[in-house]
Amino acid sequence: MPAGEPVMRFKYCLLAIFLAGCASPTAIVFKDYKLVGEGNSVGNRFSFNVINRYNTSLTCSGEYNFAALEKEFTFPVSCSDHRTGTVKARRTTDSIRSEGQVVGEITLSDGMRGLFVMGRDASSIQSSSLLYEKIVNKKTPDKVLEQSDK
Repeated sequence: MPAGEPVMRFKYCLLAIFLAGCASPTAIVFKDYKLVGEGNSVGNRFSFNVINRYNTSLTCSGEYNFAALEKEFTFPVSCSDHRTGTVKARRTTDSIRSEGQVVGEITLSDGMRGLFVMGRDASSIQSSSLLYEKIVNKKTPDKVLEQSDK
């Protein structure tokens, strides 16, 4: 076996893993409804498509460079009802290695605001969650608890 062959095999294996990608649950939560779906990574791009399960004509999609090292970043979103928007996102823990999540606030062109979640909590997140209150309504957990006591 030539001297460089094991190194080349290793490089090809890494390339195959990198290009194969992986899937992650993804959700966009608005006050009155939730869009859920799956995102897929191929190369250094993460793209997603989410759908409202009760109004299947409404979908939203977007993509971002998940290999970028910035902890906070923005990316565009477009919806099937012709609204567009921006997600201001933040990585939690180490989402580059799929051990964390990406969470952020989505703002659509009509002013509607919601929560974007990619990762383990996407399927269970609701508009009544503390994360939604913190990001979308800009409330600290203490303020949320104070209001729930009333």
